Order: sequence, then C-alpha cells, then structure tokens
Amino acid sequence: MRSPNADLVKGKFVGLDAAAAKAKATGHFDHDADVEGLRALDKYTLQLKLVEPDYTLLSYLDSAALASRCP
Repeated sequence: MRSPNADLVKGKFVGLDAAAAKAKATGHFDHDADVEGLRALDKYTLQLKLVEPDYTLLSYLDSAALASRCP
C-alpha cells in the first residue's frame, strides 16, 4: 500500500491493482484474499499472471527494490 517501489509492479499482475485500491480505501490489506495474478501453487512455485507481456519484469523482480527482507 505504501511501498515507495509499488510503481514497479503497478498494472503488471491481474487483480493486484484492484486489491491495492481496496487496501487504500479501507486502510487494511486483506492478505487472505485471492489475487488472480499471484498464486502459490506449492511451497516452491509461484504462478504469475500478467496483464500483458512484460519483458522487463524479471529484472524488476531481481532488483534490490523488490527484494524480500525476511529474516
């Protein structure tokens, strides 16, 4: 909702923009709601569904700006 890097994924994944808009309106992101463009198929596989082809996406996903900061 408030990430300074949210513009890197804006408009790229099916349903993500609608989920972000809902979160901004309610002040709460529903982490349990399905987002069509982001699905965990199993603990090793993430399926991404794009709004349109984007050949730059892999470099964005590999960038420090979108890196996970999990301990």
